Amino acid sequence: AAAAAAAATATAATVSALPTTLPLPPEAAAVAESLATDVAGHCSMAPVLQARTSPVLTPRQHEQLSPCTPNRLSGGGRAPHTEDDSGLSDDSFANSPQPMALAMASITTRMRRQSSGLVFNPGPATVVECVRSPGKAERRFSVATGAGGKQTLMPAEVEVPEQVQEIEAVSGQPPTEAASIEEVVEQAQESPLESPSEVFARFLSSDSTEQVYSSFGQLLCLCKEAEADGRIASSTTGQAAAEDTLVPPYCRFRGVLGGALPWRARSVWTLLDTRLHRPEYTAAPLKGKRAVICGAGPCGIRTALELAMLHADVTVLEKRAPADACGRINRVHLWEWCKQDLLGWGAKIFDPPGGAFGGDNDFCHIGLGELQLLLLKNALLLGIRFLFLAEAVRVKDGELLLSDGRRIPCDTLVLASGANSQLSESVGLRSVALGLRGKGSAIGVVANFVHSRDARQMALRQFAWARQFNMPLFARLEKETAMDLENIVYYKGQSHHYMVMTPTKKSLLRAGVLREGRPAGKRLLHGSNVDVQRLGCMVQGIAAFFGLPTELCSTQGAMIFDFSGIRRLEAAATVVDGDVLVCAVGDSLLEPFWPEGLGIMRGFMSALDAAAAAVVAAEGG
Repeated sequence: AAAAAAAATATAATVSALPTTLPLPPEAAAVAESLATDVAGHCSMAPVLQARTSPVLTPRQHEQLSPCTPNRLSGGGRAPHTEDDSGLSDDSFANSPQPMALAMASITTRMRRQSSGLVFNPGPATVVECVRSPGKAERRFSVATGAGGKQTLMPAEVEVPEQVQEIEAVSGQPPTEAASIEEVVEQAQESPLESPSEVFARFLSSDSTEQVYSSFGQLLCLCKEAEADGRIASSTTGQAAAEDTLVPPYCRFRGVLGGALPWRARSVWTLLDTRLHRPEYTAAPLKGKRAVICGAGPCGIRTALELAMLHADVTVLEKRAPADACGRINRVHLWEWCKQDLLGWGAKIFDPPGGAFGGDNDFCHIGLGELQLLLLKNALLLGIRFLFLAEAVRVKDGELLLSDGRRIPCDTLVLASGANSQLSESVGLRSVALGLRGKGSAIGVVANFVHSRDARQMALRQFAWARQFNMPLFARLEKETAMDLENIVYYKGQSHHYMVMTPTKKSLLRAGVLREGRPAGKRLLHGSNVDVQRLGCMVQGIAAFFGLPTELCSTQGAMIFDFSGIRRLEAAATVVDGDVLVCAVGDSLLEPFWPEGLGIMRGFMSALDAAAAAVVAAEGG
């Protein structure tokens, strides 16, 4: 690495002396690009190499392709295709009756706003459709694709996994029971330990739920060993512990391992201390109260954090498996208030999202999985318990009953499991549907493309366009791809390119994505009415038009959903079983109007409202 860095530095010094518009000879460009790829992340000159040896577009072409202001594309031409494009011509995309060269796919049907959302996974798995109906068990079908692209639904036998037992945290899996801190320590004792600095660095950079729990369990083991050996300052378990037995784990880490942890640990401690020392938290208004959160999505974990800082005993339930809980790769727009809130939770310290978070003021966004992992790490440091593969059924006798028969005492129950939560109905919170312009009038399509992180893709600029601000651009798009869009947004993530758009129903029918405009007795986006292979082909053609990569991610490659209606609860909170406060947050409370990017902002604010309601209830209000 040192030799490569030295070579890259020497090459970069030569390249830096060249004018930006002067092309390098092919051999020199190849060597420079290779060095930049090899030492990316190891040498500060690597970005310089990547910026100056991009073989695809000049800075002016980048500006025309991915504008930041509405008028930059009004007179510019289309950027040329490159050898990395899919090879689809504009006419062949619109007219070819053949499905794209992806033999198999995986479809997951999700109930959303009284309509389904289809997820196109262009991987090797068999095409499977999961149909969920209220009050009925999940049904699965395999989709056989015959000649001419005709698809037939066939029942598929799916094995139901056995109840997962408690898993050792340090083995790479989070526990499936709400284990105490001491139990997690005992589970981690058998694992070989690294130095505290290495373990904490791995905790900060963990990019999966399993890795987070593995590193967190090892940190707890290191603490226990240090405490057993007497290598602990008396102040760590002194007066503060005597006054409150729920000492957050980060306080133990600081007291026991403080000197052995990297500087970023001190930054995390400072951020958490700053929050916990605010007047509304130091009063500990929820001390001794038990709170249960149903749903480990961003809004659910954000609510758990707020309640924990108010000194409540918090447990989070998640019905999905640990590997699936934080696996969503779609990206969400962040308003300024949400951005500042996440910075206060260490968004630039934890990776993901990493030090580049919030660097682009025009396009501030974060992946859903990245957001969940950021909040999950903070939640573990504050002592919040998580219970995966657990689904709540109802409240009885001051306890929350789970589907497997377990009971969890609770004083406050927070619903954060989405718009179609059956638990909401069981506690008396009714939902109503609000239509916008009629069914099928607002259809969204999301696509995720592989990010190879080469010089060309790193240089791509993000953009957001609405038809009314650049009608010539959308006219050219329709002429070349036969797709009529109302708006389109492109975000560049760490590992993938994210594109979201709103095509018209008429153009989806013309492209063959929708088979019928009014399917008899079925939802518009029912699996039998959507050709998911043509959906993937459609988004590839649009990506090629804008000069973006066209290789779809193997999972969550392309998705289509109907947002022509929204659901909301008639009441935000209620009291059940005598004295159990029930609040709803996020989409469980109010589904946002999707194009406005309001989901996370309103969800976080509803989390603060729920915490405030819990304080009022605890005070007898």
